[in-house]
Amino acid sequence: MGYDFHLGEEGPRLIEVNTNAGGAFLNAVLVRAQQRCCSGTQRVPGASDFDAAVIAQFKSEWRSQRDSGRPRSIAIVDDQPAGQYLYPEFRLAQQLFQKNGIEALIVSPADLRYETGALYAEDKQVDMVYNRLVDFALEAPSTQPCVRPGWMEAPL
Repeated sequence: MGYDFHLGEEGPRLIEVNTNAGGAFLNAVLVRAQQRCCSGTQRVPGASDFDAAVIAQFKSEWRSQRDSGRPRSIAIVDDQPAGQYLYPEFRLAQQLFQKNGIEALIVSPADLRYETGALYAEDKQVDMVYNRLVDFALEAPSTQPCVRPGWMEAPL
């Protein structure tokens, strides 16, 4: 879990409790680096299995909507992704997906379009969206390209 605070005139104020992976990719890299360089460092349970666990999670999410297979492509989506504080994390996720045979694009909602029954980014079909937006319900007008028409009325 992650806790987001904003600093104001009256001090820090909790604005959000995140249960998503914000910071997880960066922390995994830091833990691995520390364990390699610092003898006697306590081992962090699961740190060595992080990559496999992430890929397994995305495959599981895919299969929860389909009978089999795995995504061929993933769009990592956030507003102005290159300007985001966690952009380096998006790049780590992209590298992990690509290392595991899944094409990964880092895009904003404006880069997406839904046509002929599929989602596209940069003229490439997108099988799955890794949503890093704070509009988790995809309700804002800017996120509408991420939404398959009628998605609330019928299962994928």
